[in-house]
Amino acid sequence: MLRIGKKVYLESCVMCHGIDAKGHGPLSKLKNSSLYPADLSKTLLNREQQIVYTKYGGKFWGSAEANMPSWRNEYDDFTLHSVILYIEEVLDKK
Repeated sequence: MLRIGKKVYLESCVMCHGIDAKGHGPLSKLKNSSLYPADLSKTLLNREQQIVYTKYGGKFWGSAEANMPSWRNEYDDFTLHSVILYIEEVLDKK
């Protein structure tokens, strides 16, 4: 599960959230960017809420769609769960 989560995180999440999941990915540093990725080490969401947020994106929760895209058409629930577990693993090692 962690192997799948790592693969997907590195493919789809790292550009915004960064390698350490703290929101400092390369896209967050672009000049004139309105992108402010979440520092996943400071989330107040529980695991199930994180999966829903990742699956349906920011628009589902009332924020701008560009704030967090929906990944429901790209990944199944098992894969999204794997990503959340990988993020927890990364943060536990920091």
